[in-house]
Amino acid sequence: MFMKELPVTSMDLYISGYYALNLPDADGIPADWHPETYWCSNKQGVKVQLYRSKDFPWGIQDIEQRRIDYYSCAKYDKVYMATHVRAIADLVVTAPYLEVLRGCTRDWLRTNEQVEQLYNMLKDVPGISWFLKDEFTKLYLGVGNYVKLSKTEGSIDATVTPPV
Repeated sequence: MFMKELPVTSMDLYISGYYALNLPDADGIPADWHPETYWCSNKQGVKVQLYRSKDFPWGIQDIEQRRIDYYSCAKYDKVYMATHVRAIADLVVTAPYLEVLRGCTRDWLRTNEQVEQLYNMLKDVPGISWFLKDEFTKLYLGVGNYVKLSKTEGSIDATVTPPV
């Protein structure tokens, strides 16, 4: 196994998606637990995919510069990366199949504030209302009781460019 190479990051070109979810947040806690799947490769010279802030409706919101002592990030003093909330939002608008993100709020977010922040980032994204109903039922319906809804819409409308 080889460590993937990390290009230089910036506020405009940053680590996000599953890569960011497998790095510890500002509190030192990773959201996901499969770092080798994303940060390692069977081939030498494979690069980490970076995201472009201009490709997303929320611009540079929730992109942080932090010191990370893991994986290929350790080569740099500090790297720019998405918070876990932003990383999930970026995945929602770039993932070809949102099914893989089912349960993301339960699995990757630790506080109700993070869940609300993610919902607020995504609520105006076109083509994902079925995902919002399923993942954020209480917030979507504005009710206090859990109501399970089935998915009735098709897949996401591609409104942004996938990561580079």
